[in-house]
Amino acid sequence: METLHSDCDKSFIGNKDYFYHPTGPNALAACIPCKKVAELDQKMSQMRQSIIDMEKERQQWKTQINAKHDKFMRNFPVEIIAAILELSLPDDVAHLRLESVNSKYTLSAPLVLSAVSQRWRTIAHSTPQIWTTVPIRIGKHNCHLLPLLATEWIERSSPLPLSVNISAEDDSKETQEVIKTVTRYCSRWTWLKYEGEATNFSHFSTDEEGTLQLNTVNLRTPGAEVPAAMFELGKMIVRANRLVLVSVFCIDMVNVAWNHLTELFIIELAPPECLEALRRAPRLVKCTFGSKKHITSTRYQLPNFHHPIVHRAIVNLTLFGNHCLPIFTHLRCPSLKILEVQSYRGNAPAVAQMVRFILNSKCLLLHLYLGRTLIHQNEIDWLGHLHSLRLLAINFMTPHLDDTLFALLAQTSTVDGVVKPLYLPKLQELEIQQGNMFNWTLLPLIFCTTESPERHRTRLERLAFSVPSNGELVDIPEVTMSEATKQQLLSLKAQEVKMTIAVGKVIKDLV
Repeated sequence: METLHSDCDKSFIGNKDYFYHPTGPNALAACIPCKKVAELDQKMSQMRQSIIDMEKERQQWKTQINAKHDKFMRNFPVEIIAAILELSLPDDVAHLRLESVNSKYTLSAPLVLSAVSQRWRTIAHSTPQIWTTVPIRIGKHNCHLLPLLATEWIERSSPLPLSVNISAEDDSKETQEVIKTVTRYCSRWTWLKYEGEATNFSHFSTDEEGTLQLNTVNLRTPGAEVPAAMFELGKMIVRANRLVLVSVFCIDMVNVAWNHLTELFIIELAPPECLEALRRAPRLVKCTFGSKKHITSTRYQLPNFHHPIVHRAIVNLTLFGNHCLPIFTHLRCPSLKILEVQSYRGNAPAVAQMVRFILNSKCLLLHLYLGRTLIHQNEIDWLGHLHSLRLLAINFMTPHLDDTLFALLAQTSTVDGVVKPLYLPKLQELEIQQGNMFNWTLLPLIFCTTESPERHRTRLERLAFSVPSNGELVDIPEVTMSEATKQQLLSLKAQEVKMTIAVGKVIKDLV
């Protein structure tokens, strides 16, 4: 058997891929097998490059095939095609949580549309409207190309306003580069949503000066027990109509013009932080505060019980979890019209405390939503103090409470010869979910079907009532009612009164 040359033997055996090409002084002295392997390697490399070139050429011809056979688009003017492309984009991409999006089309729809044919690509790249939403999901394996892709994407949208949605898994150098690339165009932002580590806040920086007017700033972090970087755009003043903060350590980490906010959404921050935000934002009209866990603040303290914060602009207030009681105790809202209160895992505020907050605010509340709030029998009377209420929505009531509520609504101003205030005299809409089957004879009475000179309450216009069920289908409970009740209900239906009685997940007109 022929022995390999010692020099080429060492190089050849040491190459794990066996793509050895003899060069230099050893090239002439290489053995025959090494020469053959080198020749084959060279031919295979040329063939691989030929395949790559053919793939590119094939793609070009395929694009022309799509254009030739695309009779539908070929018969429309460019303006119509551009409008169709814009309408075909997914909705609300700027609002989505990108880490939960499974469809690649949702994130890269403009790129997909550009790949259909050469004509589609030309029209798509010259239609800035389809590039104005910039969704960027920064993972561990796609960072190196994102700055270039983001630049090309944003340049195609020029000069239109931008909605930016960034989701980052870490605070790596690549992530920082992507954020810096997008921030170079911050003067065109109207919407910003960022979800990721708070340490990346410092990379939203720019050398530009002036004022940036945004519709929404939405910042969500995994939560931290110590303060991280501050969110600010250098010397640029950030004015936003709406601010969303989720699990941000404290409000001092966000540098925005608080006195220009009209809507505030704060989750997983301590109640003193929320109240401090109310002090800084006197123009707020709509607020949402809540937490699923007990959070304390070392920066701010709750105000004195005898000197609550008076916020005269808030019209719509939503509270849930552990934030209800501190807000009820230390806040007054004279202009409040809509209040929504939701419990979390049974941690519901007492209805009496909520009603005291409303009465102490001296507001004319119109809509009250009680979600997942267990109302007890002795608390139902407290709701009767809300004389201005037009809509009452209750989720989950204790057994037999429906009859109590309906009986109170059916009362006239004179009961057994004694004049009493009417219960919710201006109520027009009533929604009850997870209720219990009620006494059917009370149903016509709450719609003011009885003619009584002593009755002065506003007629109920809509009733939506649902009974819980464990399954998709349930047996409709047997209905026993008098002939007079039947005639009254038929009369209500003839008057087109809005009345829905549902059981389980099956919407059925039990009436």
